[in-house]
Amino acid sequence: MPDFRTRTFFRSHVSRRITLFFVIAALIPTLLLGLLTYRSINAGLQQQQHTELVEVSRSYAQAVAGRLGFAHAALAALAQDDSAVPSPTSSRYPMFQSIDRIPLREPASERDVSTRVKPDAAPHSALRLALLAVQPSRGTGQAAIVSLIAVSPSPSTALKAPLRTEYLWGDGDEISAAYSLCVYASGNAPLFCNVPTAPAQHLRDASAARTGSFELFLKPAFHVAPWTIVASRRFPASGGAFADFFMVYLTVAVSSVLLILLLSLVQIRRVLGPLERLTAGARRIATGDFSPVAVSTDDEFGKLAVAVNDMSNQIGRQLTTLQTLAAIDQNMLTRLDLQSVIRMVDARIRLLLPHAALHVARQVADRQGAGILYSRSSDETVTSEDTVDVDPCHQDLAQIAISATGLCNPPLTRLTDGNSSWTTALMWQGASRGILSLTWPGPSVLNADTVDELTKLANRIAVAIQLEEREQHLRYQALYDSLTGLLNRSGLEEKILSLMAGRSAGVVLFIDIDRFKQINDNFGHKTGDLVLKEVGQRLRVAVGAGVAGRLAGDEFVLIVDDSDATSVAAFALQVMQSLTRPCEVGTQQFQLTCSIGIALHPSTIDDGLTLLERADVAMYRAKQSGRNAYRIYNAAMTTENHQRQALESDLRQALKEGQFFLHYQPKVNLVTGAIEGAEALVRWLHPVRGLVSPLQFIGLAEEIGLIVPLGAWIMRTACLQNAAWRRAGLKPVRIAVNVAARQFAEPGFVESVAAILHETGLPADGLEIELTEGTMMSEGEQMIDQLTKLRNLGILLAIDDFGTGYSSLAYLKRYPVSVLKIDQSFVRDLAANRDDQLIVTAIIGIAHNLQLQVVAEGVETLAQLDYLKAQGCDVYQGYYCSKPVMPAAFMAMLEDQKHRSV
Repeated sequence: MPDFRTRTFFRSHVSRRITLFFVIAALIPTLLLGLLTYRSINAGLQQQQHTELVEVSRSYAQAVAGRLGFAHAALAALAQDDSAVPSPTSSRYPMFQSIDRIPLREPASERDVSTRVKPDAAPHSALRLALLAVQPSRGTGQAAIVSLIAVSPSPSTALKAPLRTEYLWGDGDEISAAYSLCVYASGNAPLFCNVPTAPAQHLRDASAARTGSFELFLKPAFHVAPWTIVASRRFPASGGAFADFFMVYLTVAVSSVLLILLLSLVQIRRVLGPLERLTAGARRIATGDFSPVAVSTDDEFGKLAVAVNDMSNQIGRQLTTLQTLAAIDQNMLTRLDLQSVIRMVDARIRLLLPHAALHVARQVADRQGAGILYSRSSDETVTSEDTVDVDPCHQDLAQIAISATGLCNPPLTRLTDGNSSWTTALMWQGASRGILSLTWPGPSVLNADTVDELTKLANRIAVAIQLEEREQHLRYQALYDSLTGLLNRSGLEEKILSLMAGRSAGVVLFIDIDRFKQINDNFGHKTGDLVLKEVGQRLRVAVGAGVAGRLAGDEFVLIVDDSDATSVAAFALQVMQSLTRPCEVGTQQFQLTCSIGIALHPSTIDDGLTLLERADVAMYRAKQSGRNAYRIYNAAMTTENHQRQALESDLRQALKEGQFFLHYQPKVNLVTGAIEGAEALVRWLHPVRGLVSPLQFIGLAEEIGLIVPLGAWIMRTACLQNAAWRRAGLKPVRIAVNVAARQFAEPGFVESVAAILHETGLPADGLEIELTEGTMMSEGEQMIDQLTKLRNLGILLAIDDFGTGYSSLAYLKRYPVSVLKIDQSFVRDLAANRDDQLIVTAIIGIAHNLQLQVVAEGVETLAQLDYLKAQGCDVYQGYYCSKPVMPAAFMAMLEDQKHRSV
């Protein structure tokens, strides 16, 4: 505890400042009082001195006036005797220097400064008009000569008598040496000064009230202006009064300041002592030391100390809680471990409730009213067990979270028998995550702060549970397919990498559903998704303990622990049989097939490809072989894959360099034997590879999107050629051009066809567009609109390869088609296969009933031709008539037919 002593007193800025303020507060009134007292005393003394000087000057004036009066009376008496002029040395007249009789008409003296006697004055007024004449002094320090004039009875003469200086002004003994006295006539003309320097001093001190004056009125008796007698002290007045005053004042002032300083120090110490301890306590709080401040006074500082201690305790508690919460948050951010979070929460709870046992019941989403219990007791280990009831008081957890106390009979009764308990729901973002229950021995009441802190800790557990569930959900989303519930690409890659990193045998099957795009196109993606879910469920059953996953779209992957080629092949056939079972979705039934690529591990093949890439290559080889098949990966497939990539590059270059050309295969009328038209077939003459079969590049062009510009080139070239034949005078024929589904779906396709016809000058009836059955079955009303526009242009529309896809009589009825082409797969074994015969017969009958022309493809034998003719087929094409030929050869056929008809 800090001790506030005098040696540390002046180290405090506050104490020094307050002390200074107290001293100033004491000095200012003391100084003001002294100043005012001094001014009062000084004014009194000056007034007293002035009064004294006035009295001195008045007394002196009265003495001078008396002597003037006496001398005047003597001279006046003498003037009554015109014949007598006594000597001035007479003892009767010692006051005069001389006595002269002067005429009245003449001036008494040229230097007189008094007023002359009027010449016409009456005799009876002569006595009242006696004058006093002054002759200025002749040098500094000399008195002026004052003369009295008395008028004689005779009006023509008067007596003039200059007064002796010592008589008029008195000798030095009569005037105190302490005073200087001066007599001034009008205009401040000096008449007499007992001190030569007095006039200058009087002028200097007149404004300082250091002189006293008195006016001697001479006009009634002498008819002259009054004289002014000025008295001043030659020496300063005694300062004894001021000395006594200053001695008393200084004693009182110093005593007052010292007393105030002493009292201020005592009070400041009483104030700053607790303040110093409070300041030290605040500094300790800033450093994390929350020990209490000891202030024992009962005043405001004592109350402040109690408040500071309460605040320190609250801050310390809150800081500890925040540190715990921050540590929990850090734990959840770095490595989310629910049991670790529970241990950290329990460590804090043990500081609040030392003997409490913590129980956390976590809800499980798929278990109604049940969950997992986490317990932590004296052994400081977290244990968990399943199937615990987490329905507190058989109420909604949300009601507990918002209730006033958060208390109820603990749901975990087997844990709380005989103990005090506190239970709350683990809530976060409005959803319940479970229950937290505390039990401790003996009765205890929790205050509001403890309940608030426990609630915050419980919320952290709820957040941890929510984050763990979210992490599990995110992991599920990252590794599992949302549609089928199987592993997605990321999950499969993890499994395959794990398989490749280990030494155990395994196999990867890459499965692609054949022609799945047609299901999406014809029946919509919703139906397609339902089909994919059914496929995923069948694959999950088929793989058993293995791994099933969906890469994307209609591509699936299976991983099984087996590396024997024979058993793997049997498993692949089993998977194919599982998928080929009819798949019913709503009212639709689908017959699915699949292509499977298989990659074995371990393998002696070292081509740098992953198992998934090898299985993918093998799957494409199965598709190329005709679909509904499986292939096991071998090294040759990689070579073929590289060749395919090279072919793709060459295909793009061929379109730029014009390496394509057209062959034409004649279409012959079965009744007349005449050529009615031809089908334009594209060929590719590679500068290195030579002639490339369409089977090698048409499918590839469709995959990489080159079929659109290639199809446009085919149509333009065929129209140009047919227009040229017509201009040459040959029989008008129709040229059939195959249009791929992707080309047909291009925006503005109808407009582009119309533009080609206009550009080439070919009439619309000279062009026939062949669309596959799969293309015709897609797009619905949009397809009908497109076909109608083409037919309105005058173009004939044909369905190619009829019977190989999703044949629909309803679509045949609605679509504005004119020609139905029987696929060569039904014609190939027509002479011997009864099923093919029935199918062909049915197709011809349906087409004729719908007023459609029937064209049979791939006719190569006379037996096939005879059967078709017997069934009423309209037109055929195939090697029996002619292979596809160059334009010149087909032109020769038309010319030969023209000559035979002539």
